[in-house]
Amino acid sequence: MSEEEKLEEPGTEKKEGKEEAESGNKKKAAKKSEEGVPAFPSSTFTVSSGTPMYTLSSPIWSTGTYYSIDAAAGTISVPSSSIFSFTQTETKLDEEIAKLKNENRRLAVEIAAKEKNVKENKKLQENVKQLERHLRLKYLYDRVNEKAKKELADGEELRKKFEETEYCDTVIMSIDIRRSTELMLKAREPKLYADFITNLCSDLTKIIVDNYGVFDKFTGDGLLCFFPEFYSGQDAPYYAIKAAAECHSKFSEHYQKNRKCFKTVLINVGLGIGIDYGKTHLVKMQDQLTVIGEPVVYACRLSGGEAGKTLLNQPAYEIISENYGAYVDFKEDSIEIKHEGPTLAYVTSLSKKNYVPKTPDWISKEVNAKG
Repeated sequence: MSEEEKLEEPGTEKKEGKEEAESGNKKKAAKKSEEGVPAFPSSTFTVSSGTPMYTLSSPIWSTGTYYSIDAAAGTISVPSSSIFSFTQTETKLDEEIAKLKNENRRLAVEIAAKEKNVKENKKLQENVKQLERHLRLKYLYDRVNEKAKKELADGEELRKKFEETEYCDTVIMSIDIRRSTELMLKAREPKLYADFITNLCSDLTKIIVDNYGVFDKFTGDGLLCFFPEFYSGQDAPYYAIKAAAECHSKFSEHYQKNRKCFKTVLINVGLGIGIDYGKTHLVKMQDQLTVIGEPVVYACRLSGGEAGKTLLNQPAYEIISENYGAYVDFKEDSIEIKHEGPTLAYVTSLSKKNYVPKTPDWISKEVNAKG
């Protein structure tokens, strides 16, 4: 068929126009795509029967005419009033969200740091208070037992008793290592004797504080300690007698265990212990607690008696015999006291009948349970 016949054939013109329109649409769509205007695929809209209805499933990015790859779909003209830029809005929203997240993280870090600082400052203040308390009580800590240390650390009552009590009824106990100079000369080496004395005094101190006594000082060849009634309790005299008996046993054990420290082992060596009772005065000097009074003088003098004996002065004998006569044995003896001559003393020891002394009133139930 000739070209002329084709032109004259009915419907040929319409068909060619449609083909040209379709071809033109595709070219326009491609051109728009190159210019940045999206061309929706056919799945982005539908055409219903009758009046064309278009349903978009993708966001419209900008104004203009949108072309479909499918020519049957036609074109969609979108006015500027119908545009909602999702890309710009989402980008801005994402930026805001990211900004808020970063701000929240920063604030969280600052809050955590502040809370940590508050906790650390609080802990520091507590530590400072605890340090001040320990420094204030340092003069007592090494002189009392573990129960007393806890009570001193947790409360104020016991500390005030030590700091505010001036005159008090007290049992004084003085311990002297008899023939200590001869022991030193018999030692194989000076260091061996130093270790012997150091370890012995450490053991004796523990016995004293465990019996609610207060360690006062090391005298060079012995110890001085005291049992104040406000601390040792109503059974302070018995605690002193009990501690004395335990100290004698500890010396015998320690001396026998360390015989190898000496070139010659002396027989008549041991502890001389003197005990007296009466009013004394507690004094704190150069961060050291000590006790002053007449009972201290006589307890020290009585500790110069024979090795292995515990001697009581008259006031101590009276209170101990009155309250613990059934549990303590007594025997009269004499001792030569300088500038006074022979003086009556009472050799004392625990009897076979056992007595359980009461714990001091300051011990709380919790501390006593743990002790």
